[in-house]
Amino acid sequence: MLILPPMRTQSGDFFRSHTPSTARKTRWYLVANRAGAVIYSETQNRPFHFVERIENPKGRKTEGELDSDRPGTGFSSAGSGTIRHSLDKTFHHHEAQSTLFANRLGEHLLREWREQHFDELVIAAEPRFLGMLRAGLSQELKSRVRHEIPHEFVEGSDQEIRDAIQKAIS
Repeated sequence: MLILPPMRTQSGDFFRSHTPSTARKTRWYLVANRAGAVIYSETQNRPFHFVERIENPKGRKTEGELDSDRPGTGFSSAGSGTIRHSLDKTFHHHEAQSTLFANRLGEHLLREWREQHFDELVIAAEPRFLGMLRAGLSQELKSRVRHEIPHEFVEGSDQEIRDAIQKAIS
């Protein structure tokens, strides 16, 4: 068997086409909460950088702003129907809006992954929203998740967020 030395360019670097595809993975970082998400990307050749922001304006609203109706009242059958009770509100619009946003993020990420914009995914979100995101991801996408960080990174520069994520991963 004849073994040839690696091909070199004039500058002495190896041809990029001979680099295994696994070495050129693109990792996306999803930093999310109920009000919005920011996606960053990192490759071997390009450091951590901003990709896009996805807003969820309804995630900033309070429960009262999403549903201004107050819980109603009802009458008990005991005491000839003269005993009044406040009806408990069991449906929470804020939770429903957060779940819809998590599902929307899952669909968006699946489209981007199928278009081969990233190979691996790291998710950083506050714990409750992280659970909603998990539920909104397809099985295909779940297999691409390398790390989940149950922490909310709200403020900071891109570099500060990157450092915080790297610290949480290691």
